[in-house]
Amino acid sequence: MGNLDYNKLLLTVNIYETFIVKNKIMQKNIDIPLPILETIAEMMELHNLRHEVIAGNAMDKTVTLEIKYERETRSFMHDIEDYVEDFREGLITLG
Repeated sequence: MGNLDYNKLLLTVNIYETFIVKNKIMQKNIDIPLPILETIAEMMELHNLRHEVIAGNAMDKTVTLEIKYERETRSFMHDIEDYVEDFREGLITLG
């Protein structure tokens, strides 16, 4: 089986697990209305939030994004949620 150093491997796994626990990556799925998708994309880019397109709904004119964020960027995630909610409540009008 080669010269695999199990102690080194175990240490590497423990360091990795500690890193994941301390830097927990959270994710949230959000339905983004198409008229504000560009603004939301700019907000995510500004704060280095990673995302993946999960689905689109032509009838509702929304795109579902899975946004990944860390504790340090949680407030930016709340800003995005607030912006979407404000748009839905008619508090944001687009030109």
